[in-house]
Amino acid sequence: MQELGKKLKEVFFSILPIIVVVTMIHLFVEPLEPGMLGRFFLGAFFVWIGLSIFLFGVEVGISPVGELFGKTIAKSKNIWIIICGSFVLGFLITIAEPDLMIVGNMAEMITQGDVKQVALVVMVAAFFGIMIGVAIIRILFQIPLHLMFGITYLVVFILALFIVPELHGVAFDVSASSTGAITVPFLLAITLGVASMRRDGKSAETDSFGLVGMSTAGAIIACLIVLIASNPKTFSLEYQPSVSSHGFLETMLDAFLAIAPIFVITLISNFLFFKIKFRRFGRYLFGYFYSFIGLTLFLYGVYSGFLAVGTAIGQNVSGDSMFLVLTISFLLGVFAVLAEPAVYPLTNQIYEVTTGSVSKKLVLLSLSLGVGLALVLNVLRIQIEGFLLWHILLPGYLIAIVLMFVSPKMFVGMAFDAGGVASGPMSATFILAFSQGIAMGKGSTTLGIADAFGMIGLIAMMPVITIEILGVIYKVKARKRS
Repeated sequence: MQELGKKLKEVFFSILPIIVVVTMIHLFVEPLEPGMLGRFFLGAFFVWIGLSIFLFGVEVGISPVGELFGKTIAKSKNIWIIICGSFVLGFLITIAEPDLMIVGNMAEMITQGDVKQVALVVMVAAFFGIMIGVAIIRILFQIPLHLMFGITYLVVFILALFIVPELHGVAFDVSASSTGAITVPFLLAITLGVASMRRDGKSAETDSFGLVGMSTAGAIIACLIVLIASNPKTFSLEYQPSVSSHGFLETMLDAFLAIAPIFVITLISNFLFFKIKFRRFGRYLFGYFYSFIGLTLFLYGVYSGFLAVGTAIGQNVSGDSMFLVLTISFLLGVFAVLAEPAVYPLTNQIYEVTTGSVSKKLVLLSLSLGVGLALVLNVLRIQIEGFLLWHILLPGYLIAIVLMFVSPKMFVGMAFDAGGVASGPMSATFILAFSQGIAMGKGSTTLGIADAFGMIGLIAMMPVITIEILGVIYKVKARKRS
């Protein structure tokens, strides 16, 4: 329980800044409706307790089991077993992701049925599994990571040419829906397990990252293929975002669906492959239970307290000066990412793999700056007519690709994983609601399709750039010391 106490303290100071910022906005900028701030505080309490319990559960159960999966896959000498095993694992943990179902439904709605929810969900899950296999094979055969990412994103942008600009945001936002709070720590642990089987220590350090980034890129490709194949002739020019809260039982079901596939796969794998003794395996199962309880409380806090507040703040400040709107956007982006569940497994893995040479605080700072800048760019995109999503994404990813050849190789995988981590449930709810609130403005309930989507895609991109820049700084300082 001492470890849980540490988590409670760590998470409290992580979510405190976002609470302070929202309170200051209420007191000194634009007051919220009566009772809304109180619900936000109650939601923040659930986020604090839930995230602490969740991270404790990840440490006890999900991460150790993920490493076991990675080591077991890496031991196999048969490449087809590796490919098939990785595909099945990736497909099953993605197909039941609640957020993916929601995005699939949204895509079907805005394309007026031309894009089918089932087709999109199955395609994304399939490509997610394929890219997990590709990422693991890359580690085992030592294919350069920057080459893999370069080819992958070249495919992304070629495919993006074949759909209308209004739907670009839908494709890039899918990447966030494919990696849930449970999936990311599990994938990070698998990568670590596979990399640890390599005898070359320096190579293992470099190969401990990149799987999350490859998987989310696969999700974008899958969505683009579905959009091209469906060839939607008409689509809604307006979208009505939902700010309704999830009930506790509905939230519990979401958490259950997120964790159930990994839990079932773990039970089957232990029976067939791991054969872990009952006492040790029971501890892992308790870790899963803690993660389930923690994720339920976290999501309930986000849905009941953060979602409506995000929309309200966005609408309230939308008519204020551009400087004020951009400042608030930056601050909310900087501090909201600190409450993302998957951020801490990533920073812990970075610290462990690099034996402390890469500071957790510097990684968190880079992540925060990336998300803050993403929100600023998105607000500018909304406010400036003719400023489209691809005007940001194309040069942004070109910068990221150039930096891949300058930044240390370890930071490349780390950076693309950070993009998947940053675009988690807090970004997909609170930050997205705030962004959509600005786009709607006061008194409106609908917004244009181009403004409704793309925010999560920007959040996934900007930390890639900021973490790679951190890598360049790290490289320069290392040279000076030598």
